[in-house]
Amino acid sequence: MRDRAEVEFLPVGPAHAARVRSLMRAAFAGTRAFAHPSSALRESTDDVAEVLARGGGVIARAEGADVASARFFPEDDALVIERLGVLPAHRGRGLGAALVGWLVEHARELGCVEVRANARSQMPDNRPFWIGLGFEVVATSGRYGIPDLRTHLRRVL
Repeated sequence: MRDRAEVEFLPVGPAHAARVRSLMRAAFAGTRAFAHPSSALRESTDDVAEVLARGGGVIARAEGADVASARFFPEDDALVIERLGVLPAHRGRGLGAALVGWLVEHARELGCVEVRANARSQMPDNRPFWIGLGFEVVATSGRYGIPDLRTHLRRVL
């Protein structure tokens, strides 16, 4: 991280769904400005628990507080990352990159050959963020009538 703050990564499961949901909703709150906000804002605690049960999640803690989270699940020989988000007050400090680094190492430990992620194309920093971490764009897809709302990325391990 850029400010050298100590970061702790806590792997979590369905029992932590409310905590992950709270972090996710706060991290994705900025999408309310779009005509079609992120579907993350509509997920219930049960929805989050279901995804965590398929794979898991991770919470990043810095300075004694939860500051970021992500969910993941296995798919074929890959680990799929979703809903990665950093709380707005903690952005720009390298937390997102550190969280992705933890997830990549976790994927290697699981024997995965690649890591996949999807990013909302409307967020101007999303594509450069993932590409800067060694991911490549493999496709885009539409939703809500927006042709490239989602960017699909992967990183071969």
